[in-house]
Amino acid sequence: MSYNRRRLAGALVLLMILAPVTTAATTSWAGPSSVDTSGSSTTLTGFRAPGNSTVLDGWAHLTDSPMAASLVPADTMDIHVIENGTMSGTTTDHVNGKLTLIDDGTLNDLNNLDASSYSIDLNSQYVPGPAPTHMATLESNVGYTPHPSCNGLKGYNLTSGFDEGGNGYLDSQEVLQVDYLCVTNHTVQGGNGRAANGSVVNGSLIYNIISLPVGNASCDEGGKLWIYGNDYGNFYDGDTTLNSTEIDGYLYFCNRPVYWAATNFDFNGTISGTEQTMSYGIVPSSASEGTVSVGTLPGSALPAGVDAWLNVPAMTVPSNNTRTNYSLSFDHWYHLDGAEGGAWLEYRYISSGSWTDWFWFAPDGGYPSSISGDGIVVNGAPSGNLPVFTSSQHSGWQTETVNMTSLFSDASNTNTQSLQLRFRVSTSNDSDPTPGWFIDNINYHNDGNGQGVWHHGCDVNGYSASNYNTYCYYANNQLNYLTVPIDLYGVSGIQFDLHWDLEGSGWDNACIEISNGNNQWVDISSTGTSSTVTQCRSRSGAIPGYGYNDADGNQAALTIGSSTYTDDSGGMVTIFNSVPATNQLNNSQLRFVVQTDSSVQYGSPGQTTDPDDREGLTVYSYRTMDSSNVTLGSFTIPRNATTSGTSTAEWQYLTLNSGYIDELYGFEDSQVSAPLSTSEPGFTKTYRASSTSNPGTCTSERCDWQISAPSSAYGPATASSFPYMYKIGESGYTNSFYESS
Repeated sequence: MSYNRRRLAGALVLLMILAPVTTAATTSWAGPSSVDTSGSSTTLTGFRAPGNSTVLDGWAHLTDSPMAASLVPADTMDIHVIENGTMSGTTTDHVNGKLTLIDDGTLNDLNNLDASSYSIDLNSQYVPGPAPTHMATLESNVGYTPHPSCNGLKGYNLTSGFDEGGNGYLDSQEVLQVDYLCVTNHTVQGGNGRAANGSVVNGSLIYNIISLPVGNASCDEGGKLWIYGNDYGNFYDGDTTLNSTEIDGYLYFCNRPVYWAATNFDFNGTISGTEQTMSYGIVPSSASEGTVSVGTLPGSALPAGVDAWLNVPAMTVPSNNTRTNYSLSFDHWYHLDGAEGGAWLEYRYISSGSWTDWFWFAPDGGYPSSISGDGIVVNGAPSGNLPVFTSSQHSGWQTETVNMTSLFSDASNTNTQSLQLRFRVSTSNDSDPTPGWFIDNINYHNDGNGQGVWHHGCDVNGYSASNYNTYCYYANNQLNYLTVPIDLYGVSGIQFDLHWDLEGSGWDNACIEISNGNNQWVDISSTGTSSTVTQCRSRSGAIPGYGYNDADGNQAALTIGSSTYTDDSGGMVTIFNSVPATNQLNNSQLRFVVQTDSSVQYGSPGQTTDPDDREGLTVYSYRTMDSSNVTLGSFTIPRNATTSGTSTAEWQYLTLNSGYIDELYGFEDSQVSAPLSTSEPGFTKTYRASSTSNPGTCTSERCDWQISAPSSAYGPATASSFPYMYKIGESGYTNSFYESS
């Protein structure tokens, strides 16, 4: 069976509504008793679920034997009630807009090509703590003469500690120890004549640094060994290296464990839906969102005596007057040893140019439990027991929210511009090993109240060709342009955030064009081009035309009651337009074109029926994308953009949404290591040497199939099933297979 058929058989799309298990019975379903396709394709209704049901698992058995009739009446459900359900153990990744049961592996044998050992590296923007690397450096490379601890001779201060601040060096408060490396003296006896016997000479201080791997007998987590001493070979055998008789000491600087790491939950535990049972407790079987999450020692138990945290990148704090729905949300799963372990949130911000200490803070509704705070330094926490997330039972994936305005409600914090968050977990010395804490889908958001956007047409609070107090219209007979420079090198497509409210059809429309700087414009938004149809409003597929699709392929429209209007996009929508290969150049230009005719000056609905106060086209922002749909850059149109055409007054720079922030940290930017083996067990690679001979054995230049991680240089940006995929050919190879004649 082909891979696609097997996937189809293993995970049929199930339309379902998830309600509490107590309201639903456990029911078996089967397909029709027989199917006569007469050699043509046939679409079947595989399952029908009652509206109050919970689907726990599903599997398909393909056979040529007669199939049993359905065991239950043909209950149906309205797809729209899915909005009231809960997606638990389901995904929409396989078929867009449809729910699919996530395979738990209990009945199906799916090969995702990930059997080879691999590691997932957390993106460097996330900083685990405490800092794991034990740093050691000389305070001064020239030393101090005389050194107070070296009998009047030269000496060096070797400072060591952990770079908790992450700035690449040890600040004074981060220095945990200072060792003194001293120059010593020696009375020459039996020398080589460079110094008279009986004279006292100073040695040459030498040190060697040896890297210690993980698992070293002296440093479990690896580290550095400094071997130091004084060499006198210049006065004896001429050997100026440090030999065993000249060593003065050994200094070990051992690293600490890294307690936070990215994971895709491939732990080989016992999976049941969203849960995975390990010997030390229950952990997730998959990420809350996407493929990758972050957690404490994924695949291993969190031991006793741990105090660890994960720093999220610093974020911009909106000013007081722009804080609207200023919030933080995240998904998490915790399983700790009750009163012996807990997890909580902390933040710090920049005050007077420097970061403050870290402060405890609570999510909306507070923490569900508390632990003893003895021996734990937690600033800002209430007195007494420390409120935390903790439970001796696994929590399952939960979503927490935080009203961030409460952290900066004091008007004196208006000048605060940067904020940093961290997730901290602690276990006591008496804690049993537990699964720990998993985090995913962190969203830092502020609606704001005034982002600068460009608008062509009317605005009741500004310019309008025809103002009717509560609504306005744009001008007739306009052909106007908004132009900005753009770098299109390596750009395969562009996403645009727009709102249009134009008459559409063949009368009033917008177009998006690009140019290589030679004044030859190519329309990337319409099916017609500037070279064949000069009038934007008359081009096939202009915006909105007869109904324009958003980036997901859905027609953008405004629905009021039972009426749908395709002239109005119904608010900001995102569209996607491809960039021709011949236009993927530096020093290019991008322009937005709006053209109106001599009749209607609005998009339906008009007058007071229209829910907004402006007609025309609004340009919010755009993002350039590479061939793998990875974002290369995000941009807004600057205030000094060039406007031209019939009436430049129709283009206005409006302040609609200042302070808008929407930052998502989903850990999907983690990197996977290269596979240990380029071949999957059980797979055979062959090639056809000629049209008549038997298959031959593959070599490096013949059918070079191999297991590989995605590459940013070529091919897909991600694997369909994380982390690996089979591929053929390397970057630079022009042939996908080899065949001799």
